[in-house]
Amino acid sequence: MAEALSTDALARKIAKRASRARHLEAPAFVRSFYYLPSTHSEDLADQETCVRLTRDRLGEGHYSYPYVLSHKAVIERFAVCRRATKRWAGPPHREAEFLKANPAGF
Repeated sequence: MAEALSTDALARKIAKRASRARHLEAPAFVRSFYYLPSTHSEDLADQETCVRLTRDRLGEGHYSYPYVLSHKAVIERFAVCRRATKRWAGPPHREAEFLKANPAGF
């Protein structure tokens, strides 16, 4: 698990740089990819940034906006960052029940 997530910080850094640059010239479907590293982050500040960027730069009508809100809600609900650990033993009981009922994760 840790190896699969080893480039997350780099992806967030590149995405943040792109979102400050002139990326608004790119089509909306391309811009939405700049926000994915924040969407998939378990850091609440990244989630809030992602919601703001998606809403302000793509609009609440963009197909990704409901997913961005759903990801943030899950992070707020469980507020646990397991990815920082090198060995992941699985989700806590409440989260395991949630994931069983919601296989997509949100």
